[in-house]
Parts: sequence; structure tokens; C-alpha cells
Amino acid sequence: MTPTVSVVIVPGNQRHRATRSLASVLDQDGIERAEVVLLDAANDGSPPLPRSDEVPVRLFPRPQRGTYGELRSEGTRLARAPIVAFIEEHALALPGWLLAIEESLASGEFCGASGEVHPLNPGSGISDAVGLMNYARWLPPLTERGPSTLVVGHNSAYRRDDLLAFGDDLERLLSCEVVLQWQLGARGRRFLINPEIRLAHLNETTLASICKGYYLWNVSFGAEWAHQDRWSIARRVAQAVGIPWWVIRRTVDVARTAPAPQHRRTLRRHLPVVIVSQLSAALGLAVGALRGDRGEARRFSNYELDQDRGPATAFTT
Repeated sequence: MTPTVSVVIVPGNQRHRATRSLASVLDQDGIERAEVVLLDAANDGSPPLPRSDEVPVRLFPRPQRGTYGELRSEGTRLARAPIVAFIEEHALALPGWLLAIEESLASGEFCGASGEVHPLNPGSGISDAVGLMNYARWLPPLTERGPSTLVVGHNSAYRRDDLLAFGDDLERLLSCEVVLQWQLGARGRRFLINPEIRLAHLNETTLASICKGYYLWNVSFGAEWAHQDRWSIARRVAQAVGIPWWVIRRTVDVARTAPAPQHRRTLRRHLPVVIVSQLSAALGLAVGALRGDRGEARRFSNYELDQDRGPATAFTT
């Protein structure tokens, strides 16, 4: 039987996180109709994950990682279902997640879908500020279902054919998903926000950690954005010169999309953290625009899969 949804998970060396993530998917209602494509990128000699031998799981060891985009594009090509759902190894699928994805994308009207993102470690260090910067428009409570121009990066579901239509470009686009979503929008495809697609995400807890992650990711973002839009030399230089403007713009964007009073209070409390973090992002964007990726995408893969984010403090029972 052809599965309805292929869930792609890429575990790294943080095995307790990946164990928790895999279990959250395998315990979903509707898992009997789905499959889990597990590209296990542990490169420290770790044994296979618990429950990786269960029926829905197709296990593919990948100790030679490459980039995060390469791993995820490989998962897309290995998938057998018409819907590919990505979930990070440091995220949990909450009850109803799989059924909501299946229902949201089954008709083909929308090319991608995501929903509500909860913090998995609220109140830990700067995790609340990180959650706000990453997920302001998707933080609870989401009350309305409807079309959107963007969905959650790294933790959304897509129609597989829409992804495969990018051919060899898919590897680069899945390394900087915002550009992928822009390209899908330019092709006339639409996204759906469904509050029932609920997950919990383990955020970074230190300023050094989030600055490193933002810098590495934005190098790939800047390189791919400049490539896809065919930036001139002058446009690339302007991006570098305009770093202060970019920091202000991103900080304002976070403030505009903060959906509730408690989130605006978080922004005020952590404003210095937000500004420094967005400076790191702007520097990465400028570097990527000026000289391309040059290995940062591989370093981001190691960061994403191995960086310690501390313990989960929510949804642990």
C-alpha cells in the first residue's frame, strides 16, 4: 500500500532528542497509513535509535552527512507518499499532527502546510526570545485556518511533486527554505496554515549558540537568494553595507508579527538579545551574498544536528 504521508527525520548525535522525536511520530493517530524515512546521520558510533525497527520506519544510515539540504532532499526522493512532512530531531509532533497534515494537503489545493509551534523548553535561558524570533507568526494561540505566504521552516509538510519539480536545485533550496517558499509562491502555489498541525520545538538557550546558528544559516540564505534573483555586484555590496538597516528591519518584523501581549513583553525583555542575534544573521547574509556558501552549509548541518540545546521542560510526560 502506498503511504499517504512520508515523514522525514534526520537524527544526529543527540540521541535522546531524536529518540523523543521519532517516538512522537510513531505514536500519532494514522501512523498505520504513513511511513517514516529515517536518515540517521549519527557519526559518533551511536547504535540505531530505539523503535527504528518498527514497521513504518525505513532506516538509511548517513554518517557522511553533507549539507542539511542534501539530507532532506534525499529524504524527499526516497519518500513514497505524495506528501512529505519534515520534522527536526529536536522537535516533537503533538497529538493530531499527522492527521492534520494528511487532511490539509490531500486535495492538492495547497502545496505546503504548517501550524502552531510550541516551545519545548520555555523559560530556559533565552529560549523564549529565540522562539519569538523564529516563530512569531506561528506561536500559540493560532485561531484561524487559511492561506499563507510562508510556512514554518524545517518543520512543514509539502506536496512531494512540488518539491521534485525543482530538480537539482532542491538541495540548495532545502538549505534555505524561505527561498524555496518564495519560488513556490512565484509558481502560483499556495500554503495553508492549519492550527491543528501542532509541534513543539527545542530552542537554543544561549546567545552564543543562536548567533552561531543564525550566522551559518544566513550565509546559505544570502548565497541562494542572490543566486535565484540574479543579484548584481552592486546589489550584493549594498546588502553588506546595509547591515544596520537589515537588523532594524528584522527586529521590526518580529515586533509586527508578535501575536499576543505576552510575546511583545518577551520582545521588550530580550531586546538586546534580539538585536545582537539579528546582527549575526545580517553578517551571515552579507557574507553569503558577497562570496557564496563555501562550506558554511556543511557546518550548519553539524550545528543543527549536534548542538546541545539543554533539556526539554514541556510536553515531557
